[in-house]
Amino acid sequence: MPSTPEDAGDPRATGAALKGSELGEFWKHRVGDGRLICEIHDKGITIRVLRLGNRREVYR
Repeated sequence: MPSTPEDAGDPRATGAALKGSELGEFWKHRVGDGRLICEIHDKGITIRVLRLGNRREVYR
Protein backbone atom coordinates (compact mmCIF):
# COMPACT_ATOMS: atom_id res chain seq x y z
CA MET A 1 0.00 0.00 0.00
CA PRO A 2 1.45 3.40 -0.98
CA SER A 3 2.28 5.67 1.95
CA THR A 4 0.69 8.73 0.31
CA PRO A 5 -1.74 9.26 -2.57
CA GLU A 6 1.11 10.78 -4.60
CA ASP A 7 3.00 7.46 -4.32
CA ALA A 8 0.10 5.44 -5.78
CA GLY A 9 1.50 5.72 -9.31
CA ASP A 10 5.10 4.99 -8.30
CA PRO A 11 6.00 1.26 -8.02
CA ARG A 12 9.15 2.20 -6.09
CA ALA A 13 7.03 3.53 -3.22
CA THR A 14 5.97 0.02 -2.21
CA GLY A 15 9.14 -1.90 -3.04
CA ALA A 16 12.84 -1.86 -2.28
CA ALA A 17 15.84 -1.87 -4.56
CA LEU A 18 17.99 -4.98 -4.57
CA LYS A 19 21.68 -4.50 -3.82
CA GLY A 20 24.81 -5.69 -5.56
CA SER A 21 26.39 -5.35 -8.96
CA GLU A 22 24.22 -8.02 -10.62
CA LEU A 23 20.92 -7.29 -8.87
CA GLY A 24 21.11 -3.52 -8.38
CA GLU A 25 18.79 -2.72 -11.29
CA PHE A 26 15.95 -4.89 -9.91
CA TRP A 27 13.27 -4.21 -7.31
CA LYS A 28 11.55 -6.49 -4.81
CA HIS A 29 7.96 -6.26 -3.65
CA ARG A 30 6.26 -8.29 -0.95
CA VAL A 31 3.14 -10.11 -2.15
CA GLY A 32 1.57 -12.03 0.73
CA ASP A 33 4.14 -14.62 1.80
CA GLY A 34 6.05 -14.27 -1.45
CA ARG A 35 8.31 -11.88 -3.30
CA LEU A 36 8.00 -10.34 -6.72
CA ILE A 37 11.30 -9.45 -8.40
CA CYS A 38 10.89 -6.89 -11.17
CA GLU A 39 12.62 -4.41 -13.42
CA ILE A 40 11.06 -0.94 -13.73
CA HIS A 41 11.34 1.16 -16.90
CA ASP A 42 10.05 4.71 -16.46
CA LYS A 43 10.13 5.84 -20.06
CA GLY A 44 7.45 3.46 -21.25
CA ILE A 45 5.90 2.86 -17.83
CA THR A 46 6.76 -0.82 -18.05
CA ILE A 47 7.24 -3.24 -15.18
CA ARG A 48 8.70 -6.58 -16.18
CA VAL A 49 8.23 -9.34 -13.62
CA LEU A 50 11.29 -11.56 -13.57
CA ARG A 51 10.33 -13.97 -10.83
CA LEU A 52 7.47 -14.55 -8.41
CA GLY A 53 7.74 -17.10 -5.65
CA ASN A 54 8.21 -18.00 -2.02
CA ARG A 55 10.52 -15.51 -0.36
CA ARG A 56 12.92 -18.27 0.74
CA GLU A 57 13.38 -19.53 -2.80
CA VAL A 58 12.86 -16.55 -5.11
CA TYR A 59 16.46 -15.30 -4.83
CA ARG A 60 18.06 -18.64 -5.81
